[in-house]
Amino acid sequence: TLKSYYNSPAGSFSQINTTGNVGIGATSPSSALEVNGAIAFAVKSVAGGNYSLTASDSIIAATGGPAITLPLSASCAGRIYTIKNMGGGAVTIFPTSPDTIDGDVSKTLLTDYTKAQVVSNGSSGWSVICD
Repeated sequence: TLKSYYNSPAGSFSQINTTGNVGIGATSPSSALEVNGAIAFAVKSVAGGNYSLTASDSIIAATGGPAITLPLSASCAGRIYTIKNMGGGAVTIFPTSPDTIDGDVSKTLLTDYTKAQVVSNGSSGWSVICD
């Protein structure tokens, strides 16, 4: 059964097809999630101190050398965070123990305007997928 959700009079804006694929602005989604349009992500500014990432976070703009702590990877399989050093000191990213980041106990963004994108493997840690 195809389920459609409408925003009259504009027409259909969401579809769930028989295989469970969801389309937003897409009438025949061919992937688990297909979006026809721009996607917005939450951007959190963190200045100094310590900050523990939550499920509401996505992109972190860090200034003043904060320590950023990732949640346990087992609690958020596949989640991706992007952390950028916006200046003012090194930004250090720590996994919650016993997790690691590519086998290490931390990842440091030493230089202004450097970034790291990490993804949870869902069991024992995080992998850097872009830096």
